[in-house]
Amino acid sequence: MVEMSGDTPMLDAGIEYLKSQNISCNTVIKRVKWLKDHCIHCGACTAVCFSEALVMERKTWKVKFFADNCVACGLCIKACPMQLFELDFME
Repeated sequence: MVEMSGDTPMLDAGIEYLKSQNISCNTVIKRVKWLKDHCIHCGACTAVCFSEALVMERKTWKVKFFADNCVACGLCIKACPMQLFELDFME
């Protein structure tokens, strides 16, 4: 699996090149869903989140989720003792 980013014309050209080399390509968009209403704010997810999408707010000691920072690596899914994260695949 390879993740690619860039402007659309360059991505299209890259995908066409890969296909010309007999490499199959599927476009998959994934995002993380968080059931924050059930969160106990233990911070386990923030300890593994290298992209800083999940951070502990120091004033309130509440977990905050910044979706724009999320790379959907899935580490929070494994770390959450309450199992409040899931990957959502969109095509």
